[in-house]
Amino acid sequence: MRAQLKFYLVPVILLLFSMQSTAQMERERANVVEPVETFWTPTLISQATTEHLPAGNLNVTIMHSFGIATTNPIQNFFGLDNIQNVRLGLDYGITDKWTAGIGRSSLFQCS
Repeated sequence: MRAQLKFYLVPVILLLFSMQSTAQMERERANVVEPVETFWTPTLISQATTEHLPAGNLNVTIMHSFGIATTNPIQNFFGLDNIQNVRLGLDYGITDKWTAGIGRSSLFQCS
């Protein structure tokens, strides 16, 4: 009788201990943080950024570069009189992920 009790009692004890050892802690959802806007415009100086134009927004850009400011800076007003390249651009946000744009640049044009 004692051997039979041992035979049934050992698996029951093992089953109880295994249930406690496989128990998991309660899971909680992580707080979702809204993404931070890195840039305010789709271009930074003359390079594209990761920002998109929101739907319905119009972005007008005027980019220009100046001449060399170190050769005779007083005569050419520190490079402001030697405008070498001008780009005019117009971008429109069709959706939050699609943008259409048109632009004109004066690079490589003879005067």
